[in-house]
Amino acid sequence: MRTFKSKIDELNRITLPLPIMDRLGVSPGNSISYTISNGKVSIIKTVPCCALCGAADNLNHFRNQMICSGCLKEISSVCRRLEIP
Repeated sequence: MRTFKSKIDELNRITLPLPIMDRLGVSPGNSISYTISNGKVSIIKTVPCCALCGAADNLNHFRNQMICSGCLKEISSVCRRLEIP
């Protein structure tokens, strides 16, 4: 295991060293999540998924959420049955 160090800047930001970014498969603009457990911080690449079912394929943006095509079809079907425009 290799240890890397970063400084916290004036705006409380850190820069991830390039080897860590490469290992996580992230690049500038990607999202990451932090988990704190037993005094240690884990950094995890955030994978976009459907806000309704958790699927990671065929995603669409809808009001700041990711919704998969399957859920959009289901919602559309329910709206038609209820005659909601």
